[in-house]
Amino acid sequence: MARQARISLAHEPHLVAQRGHGLAPVFHDSEDAARYIADLREACRQHQVLLHAYALTPGQALLLLTPSTDTALGRAMQTLGRRYVAWYNQRHQRRGTPWEGRFRSALVEQPAEVLSVLRYVEAAAGLHAPHDPSDLATGPIWSSLDHHLGRQTHPAVTSHAAFWSLGNTPFEREAAYKQWWDQGPSDRELRRIEAALLGGRPLGGPEFEQRVAQQLARSVTPRPRGRPRKTA
Repeated sequence: MARQARISLAHEPHLVAQRGHGLAPVFHDSEDAARYIADLREACRQHQVLLHAYALTPGQALLLLTPSTDTALGRAMQTLGRRYVAWYNQRHQRRGTPWEGRFRSALVEQPAEVLSVLRYVEAAAGLHAPHDPSDLATGPIWSSLDHHLGRQTHPAVTSHAAFWSLGNTPFEREAAYKQWWDQGPSDRELRRIEAALLGGRPLGGPEFEQRVAQQLARSVTPRPRGRPRKTA
């Protein structure tokens, strides 16, 4: 069966995930993480993609990105893959790609779903960080959370308009986001986001899905499992 074409639209945010084979480590330490972020920043600059958030856990990278064209996201991720994998393999004396396959992505309705996805991304580093307290897994290299809490500016990150809507001043925005982040996502919210990411479909309401389907001239909702029912 042919792979479903990935949905990618200009000026719309996308949740992106890259995972190691069986979630095997692809970021062993802060040097790996720093190199990935540097290569990501360059790929985004080259292909005109905005990076709104990131979180790197040992076995995966979660990103929130907005491409400037329909093809910019795929090109940026391709450039990132070539640069990081070549460096990673040379450093760790290995061959082949460390990733499980194609990156996964989900189109995100704005502004309705952006803050939920922003929290989903930046919660990952805290939820899945290594247990070794000497590791910097929850530090600024591994997540953009500090950027949105006002602890440290990340030059690679451009905050989304949904974040700016949280307040009129940096202090108001940072306080409001911290309160939102501390609440944490509900189980239902996590299931919705992960289902959209796994299925490569839009994350949003019915009207958003309909608009995307019309723009792409194809269905973007999953079909019922099994064979169609026979009609009389």
